Amino acid sequence: DACGGETYQRADDSEATMKNRLSVYEAQTKPLIDYYQKSGLYKQIDGSQAMDTVYADVVASLRV
Repeated sequence: DACGGETYQRADDSEATMKNRLSVYEAQTKPLIDYYQKSGLYKQIDGSQAMDTVYADVVASLRV
């Protein structure tokens, strides 16, 4: 909006869509994370770091 361009909301950017995404996460993704954490195979990577750091962390996690 600061650039003066038109602001609009995407059709898939709504409260209903977010609720559905959270529901799918709880039903399908979270159980997988729990399973792999319990098996010792889960690796968490902080994706908010610099791209080179994220890449290095991914590569390091694959060497184990």
